[in-house]
Amino acid sequence: MRVSRWLTFVVAAIIVAACAANAARETQTDTEKKLGKEGAAEAEKSLKFVKDEGYVKRVEKIGQELAATARTTKVPAAYGNADLADFTYTFRVVDDKEINAFSLPAGYVYVNKGLIDDVDSDDELAGVLAHEIAHVAHHHMMKLLHKQAQLDGTVFLLIAAAVIGKVQGSDMQNIFYGAKLVEIAKLNAYSQEAEDDADNTAIEYVLKTKYNPVGVLTFMEKLAQKEAFDPDPGILRTHPPSAKRADNITAALEAHGVAINRWAVTSGMEASARDTAIGNKKVWEVVIGDRVIFQAADTSGATSAERAGAAAERINHQLEQNPQQWEVRVGNDGSAVYVRQQLVVDVLQADADLVGASREAVAIRAKESIQAALTSSQLKLVY
Repeated sequence: MRVSRWLTFVVAAIIVAACAANAARETQTDTEKKLGKEGAAEAEKSLKFVKDEGYVKRVEKIGQELAATARTTKVPAAYGNADLADFTYTFRVVDDKEINAFSLPAGYVYVNKGLIDDVDSDDELAGVLAHEIAHVAHHHMMKLLHKQAQLDGTVFLLIAAAVIGKVQGSDMQNIFYGAKLVEIAKLNAYSQEAEDDADNTAIEYVLKTKYNPVGVLTFMEKLAQKEAFDPDPGILRTHPPSAKRADNITAALEAHGVAINRWAVTSGMEASARDTAIGNKKVWEVVIGDRVIFQAADTSGATSAERAGAAAERINHQLEQNPQQWEVRVGNDGSAVYVRQQLVVDVLQADADLVGASREAVAIRAKESIQAALTSSQLKLVY
């Protein structure tokens, strides 16, 4: 027992000495690049990747736009440090249905197919990728590894091996070094402080691109709802509470003066016009998701398509203001629908004849459909 402890002490002393000697020659960036390279090599062996170009090109395009911003934008770090580094970012899509994404030091970012299928827009995907890039750019993994090294001797050896750089290609490294790093990254067991820093930094990055930073919030709200109602939230069990993070993201967006319009970044929450058939007649209707709001007839002044498109545009303009259900009403004449005092649907006799109902009945149906869409949207915020 005493010999074992003495040997452990000697080995640790040798490693510490080697690390100190090498520190003068190697920067943290060099160490991160070694760690990332070995972790990526293990990921290539242990993970299955999606080859579908639709997924791959989408992630690569958005990811590289954000990576370019991260390489040149210094955002103050509440966790880790904000030192800019010349990392080359790579993005891979993992063939896994679980909703998760993770990153390795020096810019290796992995996104599960299940997460991509779950986002409602490129804005939400940009928020996820920006969050993972922020972990890399603020060197979160290095801080986490050093913290865990104080509790776990194997993590200490991992860091030491990377710093010394003399175990490359060995069996110990291939089995333990990269595998341990990927395990830590996939669990993504960062503290609330680290996740808040990544969320806030992600907003800063997204603000400098064409994407809408509200996507950072809506995706987090989606995770919060899964946590609240899913008895087995999977990977979310190892993350800080999403509800608290959503509150912090909301505060950060408000501090930046960003208008929180969830309708702009989520699918199924925007009015649109589409063609349909009533009997043998082709007409256009206004829908929100699959919910029909109004079916428009041709008139002497405008076609069915023109009237449906105009109504959809008016509805969307009002939805951007985040109205409540009670703010949707039928006007005094019983044939027009208003949202926040603004006309959105004007039911003509031709519209009523088209569906074989009264103008009042068509207006009431449109009002109730808009209210139902609002209710569906608001239920997503219950967590």
